[in-house]
Amino acid sequence: MPIRVAITDDHPLVINGLRNTLALYDHIEFCGGYTTGGALLEYLNGQQPDVLLLDVQLPDLAGNKLAAMISEQWPEIRILALSAMDSSFHVLDMLQSGCAGYLLKHTDEATLIAAIEQVHSGGQ
Repeated sequence: MPIRVAITDDHPLVINGLRNTLALYDHIEFCGGYTTGGALLEYLNGQQPDVLLLDVQLPDLAGNKLAAMISEQWPEIRILALSAMDSSFHVLDMLQSGCAGYLLKHTDEATLIAAIEQVHSGGQ
């Protein structure tokens, strides 16, 4: 069964780039891209991914607040924070808010796939 991955980022090009990257892997299934926290929450009310790639900065909800809400309501969703901000403050904040990991947007493809697989299997 493939790992179902959703992406929330306020930049559609980031979502499309990640979707195209994930499409190269048979064991990963892209199940939706959302540009706001509100759109993501609407989706989650109907179905949930296994792994969520979550931008730290969204136009309507802060990533840490959204991660905390998701972790409380849907604890089975494994969240990977995705950000351009290389700050220990943001990393710690997102991990304390329920994320299983934190990736920088300039990470390489192999690291992204390994992180998705690792958090899906329960790791950090």
